[in-house]
Amino acid sequence: MQLTRERDRPKSAGTGTIDVAPLLATWVNFDAASRGIVRAEIVRSQSSLLLRPFGASESGLLSWDEAECTPLSDDTSNFKASGLITSFDLGFQRVLVVGYVNRGLLTLEAATIFTDGSPRARYMTRQHFYRLPR
Repeated sequence: MQLTRERDRPKSAGTGTIDVAPLLATWVNFDAASRGIVRAEIVRSQSSLLLRPFGASESGLLSWDEAECTPLSDDTSNFKASGLITSFDLGFQRVLVVGYVNRGLLTLEAATIFTDGSPRARYMTRQHFYRLPR
């Protein structure tokens, strides 16, 4: 078996299915003046986990639509989701989104690459979110 870190070694037999319940919520950016992602919905759709982010705009929220996510745990023997990874192809840009929950708060990191030939710089953001009560 090949390993890159000791934590990659299997410690116990599990189901192989990660419980996504810890991620499911509507999340709101702590920074009310954010010009990035201001709201994110993480939902379950049949057997998939979906991320629906909304960006800031002068005229309201801009929907990115939704993307299927790969849920991630924090260890090879922990089958509770603590993070996710996904990507969006929005036509003029591609965005890789990685998120993780720590102490009940969600952090989303987004790396943006423009694909429309514009001279805009590639950039990365990190934003923090709180869970709306159900």
